[in-house]
Amino acid sequence: MIVIDGDTFNVPILQLTDTLNFLDKYAERTVDGNLRRELIGTFPKARLIFASPTTWEERAEFGRLTSKLREPVEFHTVTIPAEDGTTFTFIAYVSEVTRELKRWTPAATWWKALSVTFTAQGPKDRP
Repeated sequence: MIVIDGDTFNVPILQLTDTLNFLDKYAERTVDGNLRRELIGTFPKARLIFASPTTWEERAEFGRLTSKLREPVEFHTVTIPAEDGTTFTFIAYVSEVTRELKRWTPAATWWKALSVTFTAQGPKDRP
């Protein structure tokens, strides 16, 4: 389950890869080789892979999630599972959405997988 902009999507998450990027305002090496940097903060990034639908109801929810992820908006408020059993909410942009075709017929298209990468708009933590 994932919540995007207040809408809950009951699509099972197969995999969640949580990354924390450390962003610098500047980073440079001195003449003696030491690194000097000014850290802006840590920026969360999450890649989720969702389970493929197996029923018509799941297919409808999968389609609703896909449509939400493909909206041409700058940012979303996203709530995903956290490591302690709670949730983590952050403002993020969608940097990539990928779908893989499972089966196509004239009556319906079935997708094998859906993945999305969210990147935080701002830092989670600052120095």
